[in-house]
Amino acid sequence: MVAIHSLDPSTCSTIRPEAVMVPLLVLFLLLALLVGVVLPAVWSRRPERRTAARAVLRLLVQALRRPGP
Repeated sequence: MVAIHSLDPSTCSTIRPEAVMVPLLVLFLLLALLVGVVLPAVWSRRPERRTAARAVLRLLVQALRRPGP
């Protein structure tokens, strides 16, 4: 027979909201970057869109490679 245990709120540790929100925000920003910049740079049929997306992608990569303050 399998015993099913209920979770007692007094014994469980609580998770802070910011511990969940920060990773979700980072995931959302990376997904937005992928959909808004990387995919048009690769799969657009219009040359001007590919060129603009490639320029934005180049600027983002340069900003990431720049040493911090």
